[in-house]
Amino acid sequence: MLGLRTWVGALVLQFGLACAAYAGPLKVAAPFSDGAVLQRETTVPIWGSAEPGEKVTVSLDEIKRETDADSKGNWRVELPSGRARLSTSLTVAGLRGGKISLSNIAIGDVWLCSGQSNMEFEASRQSNGPDIVARSEDTGLRLFLVPRQRSREPSRDFAGATEWQIAKPQSVAGFSGVCHAMGQSLRTRSPHVPVGLISAAWGGSRIEDWLSEAGLRRLGGYETELAALTAYALDPAAAERGFAEQQEAWLASLAIRAPDSPPVPVGSLRGGWEEWGLPTLTKFDGAGAYRFGFNVDAATARRARALVLGRIDDIDLTTLNDRVVGKTAGWDTPRRYPVAPDLLRQGRNVLEVLVVDTGGGGGFYGAKPRGLELDDGSIIPFDDTATFTQLAPLAAIQPVPVAPWRGGGGLATLDRGMIVPLGEYRVKGFAWYQGESNVPRASRYGGQLEALVADWRARMGGNEFLIVQLAAFGPYASAPYPSDWAALREAQRQVALRDPAVRLIPTMDIGDPYDIHPANKREVGRRLALASLVAGANREIVLARSGDVLKVFIADFLSIGWWEPNADRL
Repeated sequence: MLGLRTWVGALVLQFGLACAAYAGPLKVAAPFSDGAVLQRETTVPIWGSAEPGEKVTVSLDEIKRETDADSKGNWRVELPSGRARLSTSLTVAGLRGGKISLSNIAIGDVWLCSGQSNMEFEASRQSNGPDIVARSEDTGLRLFLVPRQRSREPSRDFAGATEWQIAKPQSVAGFSGVCHAMGQSLRTRSPHVPVGLISAAWGGSRIEDWLSEAGLRRLGGYETELAALTAYALDPAAAERGFAEQQEAWLASLAIRAPDSPPVPVGSLRGGWEEWGLPTLTKFDGAGAYRFGFNVDAATARRARALVLGRIDDIDLTTLNDRVVGKTAGWDTPRRYPVAPDLLRQGRNVLEVLVVDTGGGGGFYGAKPRGLELDDGSIIPFDDTATFTQLAPLAAIQPVPVAPWRGGGGLATLDRGMIVPLGEYRVKGFAWYQGESNVPRASRYGGQLEALVADWRARMGGNEFLIVQLAAFGPYASAPYPSDWAALREAQRQVALRDPAVRLIPTMDIGDPYDIHPANKREVGRRLALASLVAGANREIVLARSGDVLKVFIADFLSIGWWEPNADRL
């Protein structure tokens, strides 16, 4: 047993180390830097850290506020921001020493731009990108790019160094094209108001990744997935095995469904099933089953190494002679499934591939050889008896199981890694361009979107929420047909109709049927800016069919100042 002196010494050392963990030099939180934009005409929180008990004084112009750092070293004050102005200073000083002076602080309107790849799409890659970037310098337009970060726990810090930057070619090129275009258009219409743009986006992310855990729990229906996410944090391998079993059982259940049509020969697997020219498949999203055959002798079976299938859109469950050999989710992931010789039969072998297409193209695509790979790298191709059987449409088999740790990172993980570090940073509003990854689950999107609106408003104070409606995508049709894309657009519209401060920005006329990332980001940003100027409840934005012109029909049209100097003409 330790002697009393030794025990007390150990306790003092442990207590000292615990205090040292909280103590630290005077700091201001990461969203604040030289060149920052603070939201005008409101009370803005400023926060940071210092040694516990340190008295901290924060000054904005001549206004000062004092506070004491708490037992963990955290401090926070609130300051009135006042009118719009281009350059002022923010000073943080500690009584025991230490001073932080942030210069060139602007007071104006701050917007958070978020979503998936269409919001992340860089300004330099958009239509006329090099010219737009070259003419982008504006000291009254400031940019803050949130680094990508997935986090299982709420993160106090960003993934890397961050700072506000003045808009100029070097900072604009890699920034969100839509967000920058919105800021440019706002500056054109109100040149006396500085604009701050915060871009936090992740290509391929789902709305569930951006919702907070508390928001997901309030929404309901995510208890099992949140529990799975916790299990994944403790043992990723075990969680992956559990999900694989769940998804495999779900896929196997599809295989026993009665087919919607008889098998059709597919010959040499020429592209996805939408390209075969069959009316029932031209717009088909859902499940289908391929069946292939090939012959091997005993000597060839001993040399077998893998089944090479290439890319399949989106999810497959592959069986060889009625035994599962592989399962993959991902339209751009090549399939190569190892095969043990004892799985093969001498003579005829049957390969069945159950495929679920969650939107867009479906089935096998690409021109690489498919077949049985041997030990020397050669491939025995499937014979010409391949068939395809159409099973149930996507709407009849939802929901597709999705691992809660996938997408942009998993349920709430982008919130924890990219939104939580922004803290209470005050904004005027939000621009949201997302939905493509939620198309297979469009029926849940309306509630999710309303939960996100409430979540972000409560944290950052902004009331205006601008939604970019999904653009046109996919081949043209000559007649109506069931569409999850249309269902998600309708969910976006209904959310806007129910909330007077939520506005919908249509983009059907500037989409690209062959590219899910239409390059005309400047017009999307311009429409966002126009929508942000519409005051009052339930205004309707209508696109003129003839020409790429956005007309805003509102009763008080003359009250919102469209004719400011240098304003673009509607």
